[in-house]
Amino acid sequence: MRRVRLVGALAALVCAVTLSGCSSDEPSDAVPVVADVNATGRELVTKFVTILQAGDMVALNGFLDDSFQIQRADGSAADKSQYLENPSKVKSFVLGKELTASMNGEVLIVRWSLVVNETINGKEIAKGEAPRLSSFLWHDGSWHLASHANFALPATDEPPVLADADAVGRELARQFITILKNKDTVALGDFLAGAFQIQRADGTGANRLEYLDADINISSFELGPDVTAIQETNTLTVRWSLQIDETVNGQVTGKNLAPRLSTFIWENGAWRLLSHANFNVLATDTVPVLADPNTTGRELVLRFAEILQSKDRVALAAFLAGAFQMQRSNGTSTDREEYLALDVNLTNFALGEELEAFQELNALTVRWSVKVVQTVDGKPVSEVFAPRLSTFIWEKGAWRLLSHANFNPPVA
Repeated sequence: MRRVRLVGALAALVCAVTLSGCSSDEPSDAVPVVADVNATGRELVTKFVTILQAGDMVALNGFLDDSFQIQRADGSAADKSQYLENPSKVKSFVLGKELTASMNGEVLIVRWSLVVNETINGKEIAKGEAPRLSSFLWHDGSWHLASHANFALPATDEPPVLADADAVGRELARQFITILKNKDTVALGDFLAGAFQIQRADGTGANRLEYLDADINISSFELGPDVTAIQETNTLTVRWSLQIDETVNGQVTGKNLAPRLSTFIWENGAWRLLSHANFNVLATDTVPVLADPNTTGRELVLRFAEILQSKDRVALAAFLAGAFQMQRSNGTSTDREEYLALDVNLTNFALGEELEAFQELNALTVRWSVKVVQTVDGKPVSEVFAPRLSTFIWEKGAWRLLSHANFNPPVA
């Protein structure tokens, strides 16, 4: 009898061992040994913000604990289901250098900071470095975010002491023009200080609201080589220069390197543009000495034809000198204003092979020929190669068309 019981006990022990061995394939819920709790904390908060940036709702659902809650600096809050319906939309982010994590059993708490470009409940959030507090729970083989708190920017909002003011000034200037080029009105509104004003070289000016409503179109730009910036507590003045291809409210601005003067103020954790001044091209306006006048001449007449073909009146007005006049082979002539009012429809054109250009100080004469398919005020123009004679003048940093003559086709 005792032998039967012993056999039964051994059998039970074997079964127990067998079941234990089978269960080893299941995920263990034992909390891992964390050698560097700060490094683990940084990995977890980075994972959280990266998931938000990717908009990965499946990953977010798995990363949040069922008990998850969030409290924001603006007073709003959400539980897991509410947060999954309306998560933060992150465009870009940078974690602060300082991070402190602590761990007790299956709980890991991380105190950190974040600079983030994000939208919460449809509102752009201030991009300065602000504190965060997150707690994670270990279960089912991984860490899960159980709670998260966003805090406002530090009340002191102390401006940084810049080690290289010139470098910061250049980056701010580049950021300003890039925002304008991208036509990002949300970013522009955040970049401009509330008291922003601009003064332009043509005498016009604008306050913040007027500038946000302006129609600014930038094709390309290049910052000048020299930037001088000076910080005085919470202000930064930046003297710089810019070469830009742009229109402002339909008006073409000068495309040559011209000075700029900008003042930034440290506000809500970021440098914001307080005032900005555009200046005219430097008065010297040195005339270039052309190494190859023929090449420049061909480029200029080709540009003239392309502007006419595109019917770009703004570009044409910028291309013509103020004293422009034109003489045609039929005896008619026009001045600048009359020419700008003409209805020119240039369907196609081809430049002749022969072209000769000569430079004399600030003037460039170009003898060339062209074959065009066009109408002028509804009247067709001869579609054979005919001579042209154009005179350009160097004015405000660019060659501009001063006079132009059309001739009849050569007599056979």
